[in-house]
Amino acid sequence: MKTKRLLEIEGDGTPPDIVQYSPKNGDGEQVKPVRYIREDYAQLHDFDNFNKRFEYYLSKAQTYEEAYQMVESEHELAFGQKKYTGYDSFRQTRRRFIMRVRVTTFHLS
Repeated sequence: MKTKRLLEIEGDGTPPDIVQYSPKNGDGEQVKPVRYIREDYAQLHDFDNFNKRFEYYLSKAQTYEEAYQMVESEHELAFGQKKYTGYDSFRQTRRRFIMRVRVTTFHLS
């Protein structure tokens, strides 16, 4: 069922770009079987891309938490697990990121 959703045809009739994802542990050894997922989903593993997708969904959702749930469901579909334990965990990570950017920008001015 999940695989079928990953391979759905895009609105313009072309299949999405599919990439190979093979999870590795800290020693670089493969820990799970190789999966084939949409390229845009593979990028969700990185915080910056997860946050960009969250900001995209803010215009479509009624609440911040709803936007987070939309992105988290894409991550779970692609990787088989959630990226964050919940909205509060993501919110704290995002706040630290924003504060770090502000401090860096302030010092560069």
